[in-house]
Amino acid sequence: MSYGKKLEAVLENPQRMKTIKRVFYALLALLVVGDFFIPRAHPHFLWDKIPTFSSVYGFLSCVVIIIVSKFIGHSGGLMVRENYYDEPSGETFVETPVTPKDPDTEGGHSHP
Repeated sequence: MSYGKKLEAVLENPQRMKTIKRVFYALLALLVVGDFFIPRAHPHFLWDKIPTFSSVYGFLSCVVIIIVSKFIGHSGGLMVRENYYDEPSGETFVETPVTPKDPDTEGGHSHP
């Protein structure tokens, strides 16, 4: 069994996914709480003095990026319907059969 198949088997199990999510949420909470106890000896900017500012700023920035991307995709014309390329464009294309021309009757040159 390859590594990808093993990882897929782990992630498809709902109980294991719930456990993995809980572990990541606990780590996230630990990092946010730990940010209150980190000494800031030389903050260069005002927001460097605010605990958890970087975490909140990063999270809100990601949310804004997702919202703006969805807006651009849906209303900016970047996304199309799922069957967009399957639908006819309104132009009807009728293929006409091509008959080979006889060089003798068309005044062409015949080669011996």
